[in-house]
Amino acid sequence: MSGRQSRRRVSYPTILIACGGESERAYFEDIRKETWQRGVRITVKVYGKAPATIAKKLRGEKEVFDKIYCVIDNEFPSKQIKQLEKYGEVILQTPCFEVWVYIHYAYTAAQLSAKEWVNKVKEKLPAYKKGESCWAETKPQLIAACKNAGQLDKECPNTNSNPSVNIHHIISELKTKYKVNF
Repeated sequence: MSGRQSRRRVSYPTILIACGGESERAYFEDIRKETWQRGVRITVKVYGKAPATIAKKLRGEKEVFDKIYCVIDNEFPSKQIKQLEKYGEVILQTPCFEVWVYIHYAYTAAQLSAKEWVNKVKEKLPAYKKGESCWAETKPQLIAACKNAGQLDKECPNTNSNPSVNIHHIISELKTKYKVNF
């Protein structure tokens, strides 16, 4: 027997974040890069906006990943959204991802259209563009965003409420279950 010790391959938990849009993909892709060396492997993919399209693409993924999140805008009938639950945890945002971006900076329960939310975000982040990541700019306010999202949950427990956003559930689980510190 030689004096060499064999190396054990460490198995990390794997997470798939299936997104409905490019803004979400860009945001979570930056989180993926940041968590790469922290004991969890995140894969981020855009599977389309429609729940049926996402569900079709998720078939077989449950066996590959330890956890799957489906991050989508809540613009479809609940029956269609429910079909995603057999593949993973559904994370809804009503009416759009920009609710999550905005509540990094201020709490509001204002009922706005998706276009109005984008304009509201641009008040706080003038360089904001849909489809591009805003992780670096919003990361310092992540604790505030989670607190504000929790307050929205209490005031508007129905995910069909406008506004509503559940992305803080992903952040919370990354922190508690997977010990990721942002």
